[in-house]
Amino acid sequence: MAGLLHTDLKQLITAEEAYAYRIIPSSYTQESIRFLSDTSSQEALVQELSIIYNKNIHIELTTPDTLTELLAKNYRKSSQSETLDYNLNFLEKLLITAKNYGSSDIHIEPYEKYSRVRFRIDGHLIEQFKVNQSQYPQIVNQVKIKAGLDISQKRLSQDGRIAINAEGNEFDIRVSCLPTLHGEKIVMRILKRDTSDINLEHLGFTKKELQVYKEGIKNPNGIILISGPTGSGKTTTLYGTLKLLNAKNGHSI
Repeated sequence: MAGLLHTDLKQLITAEEAYAYRIIPSSYTQESIRFLSDTSSQEALVQELSIIYNKNIHIELTTPDTLTELLAKNYRKSSQSETLDYNLNFLEKLLITAKNYGSSDIHIEPYEKYSRVRFRIDGHLIEQFKVNQSQYPQIVNQVKIKAGLDISQKRLSQDGRIAINAEGNEFDIRVSCLPTLHGEKIVMRILKRDTSDINLEHLGFTKKELQVYKEGIKNPNGIILISGPTGSGKTTTLYGTLKLLNAKNGHSI
C-alpha cells in the first residue's frame, strides 16, 4: 500500500476517526470497507466500526510504526481543543455553548487515551472540548442520573430524557447511552422547549411548498411524512406545524 491514500479512500473517514481508532482505509466496495490497524481488540473494533459506517468491516493488522507513519502522511490532527473540566454545572455550560453554535447534538465520546465532546453543526460533527480521562466517568454518571438511567448498567444501551434550565433557556434533551470499546458514549439531542419563535414561514419552504403543506395539514385524515438526516429540521417542522394548528384549532395532541 502506498504512503499517500487516493482521495476516495482518504475521504471515507475523518482525521479524528483515523487517530481515535488508529485505522487507515485500504480498500472499499459498496458493501464493505477494509482498514489497516494495529489494534489487538479486533472483534470490538469491527463491531463498533460496523455500526458507525453501516458496512461490513475487515481489519488487517499492521505494525504500530507503519500505522503511525500512514496517519501522519494522510491525516492532519485538528487544532487543540479547550479542556472541559467536570463540575456540577458542566452540563449547563455544554448546552449554552451548543446553543450559541447552533448545534443539534452533543456527542461525549471515550477513546483509549483521551475523551472528547463533539457538536453536530450543519450536519457535521466538530470537536469542541477535550475531557480529562479521570473525569470522564463522573461526567457520564451525572448525565445518566439526570436522564434517569441506571448508572450501574454499563453494557447495554439506555435511553432517557432531561428537562433543564440553562441561563434562562428551557431545554428538552433526548439522551442515549451506548457501550463502546473504551467506555460509555453519550449522545444528547437538544430540543428547545420554547417554540414560540418557530414559524413555518421561516423554515426554508418555497411559497408553493408552504401552500401545499398548509393545505395538507388542514385535512381531517391522512398522513404527512417528514423525513431527513439528523439536524435537518424534522422536529422543528413538527413544532411549527403544531403551533399553527393550535393557533387555529385551540388544541392539538
